[in-house]
Amino acid sequence: DEWWPFLFGASADENLEMKKKHNYNPLDIYASKKPIKRAIDALIDGSLTENDAEVEALSNVHQSLLEGPPGIIADRFFVLNDLMSYYETQKRVEELYTNPSKWAEYAIHNMAGMSPFSADVSIDNYAKKIWGLERCPPDLDELHRVREEYSEHDRCRVIPNDQ
Repeated sequence: DEWWPFLFGASADENLEMKKKHNYNPLDIYASKKPIKRAIDALIDGSLTENDAEVEALSNVHQSLLEGPPGIIADRFFVLNDLMSYYETQKRVEELYTNPSKWAEYAIHNMAGMSPFSADVSIDNYAKKIWGLERCPPDLDELHRVREEYSEHDRCRVIPNDQ
């Protein structure tokens, strides 16, 4: 698209084909692409973390990309497959952004070409088309319990207990 030059990565059909043929191996990408290897290694080398929770979180990401969680294939969302393409696209974004007039022109064309957006419609479509789910009425007791729990959590965060 002339006014959206920032598409990157494999298409959904290409990903589906790799999934069907079982020919996607993120370890091959990790081993053959030095920038990707450096980025993935940074997840566990301590350079991005300040505490144990962060170490654990990034270690889990590292494992999910290269080994997969128990019972799940590695990199099931094909992140590493798209990473170099994303990186190159991001460089083009940064280059365009340095030209404010051109950036504004692209932004205006994109806004003018947008269709109406609703998060509710988007989530509903995603649930139906991707997950195969249908709407169901909420359990009102559970909804009330969750709202109270979150409200209490926010109250504790906003107003510390020692005050």
